[in-house]
Amino acid sequence: ARLDGQIRTDRAAANNLRNAITYVQTKSDGLRTVDRVLFRMDELAIRASDAALTTRDRLRYQSEFSSLQTHLGQLVTEKFNHDPLYDPLRTRHLHLHRPVW
Repeated sequence: ARLDGQIRTDRAAANNLRNAITYVQTKSDGLRTVDRVLFRMDELAIRASDAALTTRDRLRYQSEFSSLQTHLGQLVTEKFNHDPLYDPLRTRHLHLHRPVW
C-alpha cells in the first residue's frame, strides 16, 4: 500500500512538472511572437518616416502597423487553463513541491 501511494505521488509530481513545462513553453512562444511583432512595428515606423514616401506608401505602412497593434492586443489577452498568460498586475508563480513522507 505504501508503494502504491508512492507511485501515485510520483505520477502526480510528473504530471505537475509536465504542466509546468507546457506553461513555460506556451508563455515563451508567446513572448517570442510579441518580440517579432514589436520589431516589425519599429521597422514600419522607421520606414514610414522616409520623406520620399508617397501618401499611399505611408497609408500601406499605417495599415500594417494597425493590424500589428490589433494582433499584439490579442496576444496579451491569451490564456492558459483560463488564466491570463500575461497579466502585469498579477505574477503567477509555479510551485513545485516535493512530497513529504
